[in-house]
Amino acid sequence: MRTSPFVQAVALVAIVIAGTSCGEREDVARPSLRIGDICEPIRDLLRNDFALPDTEATIPGSGRSGLQRNVSEETNHSVRCSYDTNGGWDTDGREPFDANSVVEPAYADWTSDEKRKWYTARGYVEVPGHGHEVWFEDRRNFRDYYPRGNGPANIIVFVGKWSGSIHLSPGRGQDMQISDEQINSVVSLLVRIVGKVDAEQSL
Repeated sequence: MRTSPFVQAVALVAIVIAGTSCGEREDVARPSLRIGDICEPIRDLLRNDFALPDTEATIPGSGRSGLQRNVSEETNHSVRCSYDTNGGWDTDGREPFDANSVVEPAYADWTSDEKRKWYTARGYVEVPGHGHEVWFEDRRNFRDYYPRGNGPANIIVFVGKWSGSIHLSPGRGQDMQISDEQINSVVSLLVRIVGKVDAEQSL
């Protein structure tokens, strides 16, 4: 499957984050959750709230079978999920809806001020009202690349020693747009998932 320039840019940002002076990630216990406990609720939300009934969650390198592995088996306990919404490109050449998520230990020595400066400098805004730190990059009306006003959105949450992020993009040529209500649903779910993983640290 081809990758849009915006998705490539998101991947580059992830590499930049990894190369910053954030230091070591949090020293966490070995979570006993299945990878599917993290990925499947997001898959179900895409199927139901986003009207993408054929969505499947897959793990890079192992497909759907990777959902049965334990989070503790992953390198640095980092869980990366991709969501195949329609099996690839549409027959008329339109990009499919693209979604992927990452749940992993947060950086241990990245202060709140450093985090705020980093995200605000890149166009993120902090979203209050969820009981935890939430950052949102809204590119839905990034009309230079998405003239239909159906651009992507990126969400990052921090709960305890863990962080979770998700990238959502309807794809160029699609009529679907991501609503504020859908964004709120994703944020609430991601906070619950990351909170569930973090809660294992106190067991």
